[in-house]
Amino acid sequence: MMGSRRDMDHRFAERIKRIEGGTQWEPDGVLLPDRSVDRKKRSKKGEVASNAAYPLSIVLAFVLGMLTVLIARYVRFQMFGMPGGGGDVLADHLFMDAAMSSCIGFLIRMVTNMKSPIHMSAKGFGITAGVLTMHMAVHRMPDLFERLFSPDWVYQVIATTEPNGFLFFTLGG
Repeated sequence: MMGSRRDMDHRFAERIKRIEGGTQWEPDGVLLPDRSVDRKKRSKKGEVASNAAYPLSIVLAFVLGMLTVLIARYVRFQMFGMPGGGGDVLADHLFMDAAMSSCIGFLIRMVTNMKSPIHMSAKGFGITAGVLTMHMAVHRMPDLFERLFSPDWVYQVIATTEPNGFLFFTLGG
């Protein structure tokens, strides 16, 4: 059986003293890391590169957010084709595009190391910017979008949107 309560308290107090004094017993064969060596190994170039990479990763998260809108619209177009009813081709499916883009953004989050709140916000702003401004890219590069989607889709986007305006929830045309 174990010792009395007083013996356990006494041994615990002695152990705390040894730890605080730096004289804690270490078993043979245990190698403790020397933190001072790790700090010396890091080069200034490595620190500069990692410091510069962080803002670039935020920009990349924004661009990925915009790219998810393009992917979502492409997937929706391939699955459902042209929207009917003669409405605004972008605004009729605005919420579906945003939801699909968010799901794709979540998948990107799982694959990459962009999990911080700043990266998530940058992706969210990228999705918002993509949803509200993708029609501007269609106006400026119709040939590219004709290859991705179809000439009819591009014609409908150009006919129903302003070339230099934001798409501010003008649902139903």
